[in-house]
Amino acid sequence: MVESTAEDGAAFPLGPSAQAKALREANEKLVLATVRAQSAEDELRKAARHKDEFLAMFGHEMRNPLVPIRNAAEILRGIADADPRLVVIHDMLMRQVGHITRLLDDLLDISLISRGALRIHFSPVEVGDVLRRAAEAAAPLVKRKHHRFRSELPATAVWVEGDPVRLSQVFENLLTNAAKYTEDGGEIVLTLEIADQSALIRVRDNGLGISPDMRARIFELFVQDARAADRSEGGFGIGLALVRNLVELHHGTLEAASEGEGKGTEFLVRLPLLPQVSLPAVETVRPKPGQCAGRVMVVDDDVDAGESTTMLLRMYGYDVESATDLESALQVGQAFRPQVVLMDISMPRADGYEVARRLRAVTEPGRHIDYIALSGFGALKDFQRSEQEGFLHHKVKPVDPTEIVRLLQQAIRAAGTSDGQIRPA
Repeated sequence: MVESTAEDGAAFPLGPSAQAKALREANEKLVLATVRAQSAEDELRKAARHKDEFLAMFGHEMRNPLVPIRNAAEILRGIADADPRLVVIHDMLMRQVGHITRLLDDLLDISLISRGALRIHFSPVEVGDVLRRAAEAAAPLVKRKHHRFRSELPATAVWVEGDPVRLSQVFENLLTNAAKYTEDGGEIVLTLEIADQSALIRVRDNGLGISPDMRARIFELFVQDARAADRSEGGFGIGLALVRNLVELHHGTLEAASEGEGKGTEFLVRLPLLPQVSLPAVETVRPKPGQCAGRVMVVDDDVDAGESTTMLLRMYGYDVESATDLESALQVGQAFRPQVVLMDISMPRADGYEVARRLRAVTEPGRHIDYIALSGFGALKDFQRSEQEGFLHHKVKPVDPTEIVRLLQQAIRAAGTSDGQIRPA
């Protein structure tokens, strides 16, 4: 029975009409609250979608200018013998491009992880190789800060199932983190051992350590120790949150330990082992200028990116022509007959997928062209789309020039010899 309350606090029953009115009012309030809650949820979804769209566009727009800068640095490296000062400029450019690229990668990757859209390629991975690559990537910062670096890796191979690119990202991040937050002349130790059917990787330093109030928050997103505020390479406070998520995506765990402020930090990554596997050797020789051959077309509406990529590939020995849109791509493609096309995806009017479709339509029968997508977008849907469109690879800008050359060598070698023979379509 519905009751009302008198001014003195005593309750008394309502009549039928009053009960009906009270129930209607209560129902109206419930409906209104439900509508408001649904509206608020819709607004949150809309805000999240706008944020994701902004981050994707932000990443694309920020990556594009890095392409000609990185290409120019590689060209400087190729002619550095003429002037030793060019070596210094090259190293400086590569450090800064690498730093900006890592910041962008961290920011965009954490957004992809939050949406379950991060792309992970699982395969057998030799942990020692991953750690050596990560150490090499972190070496410039370690050297600049005069740290003593020591690695203790077993002589035998240690295999896990994972994505070699993402695992390298994990350990490069941890090593870079150790170098940044250790005073100049410190010590960093990287070790790998096996225990309980797991690979145990430790990154230990004698740097700032972890304060008691930070221990519970160190892996939270956008959280940084206030003591790191004066460090120019402090980043966004994303790195450790990203590392933890990547490790968990590999079915592993990440732990941090520190005896306190100023007493250093140790990060322990635990990854499940695979049985011993045997894989064919991978070609790791760095190509040198003038050693390559083959016909490559570069399609990019960004003039600086297109010209710098063309200049770079010619330095390596490729016969290269460029185009900036659909019309010029069709004209150059029919006359030049490339073996491989490096295709920018995000172009106005006709995007890279449309250009590739039109090029295939006018390619003479019996000839085959491989397409490699270069894009500022790297979500799972972008990789899936380029695969559906028949692209051989999808690489996110800025791409290491030696990686581009390696992919071109593979494609042209698979197509036949570099004298113009093309594999049948």
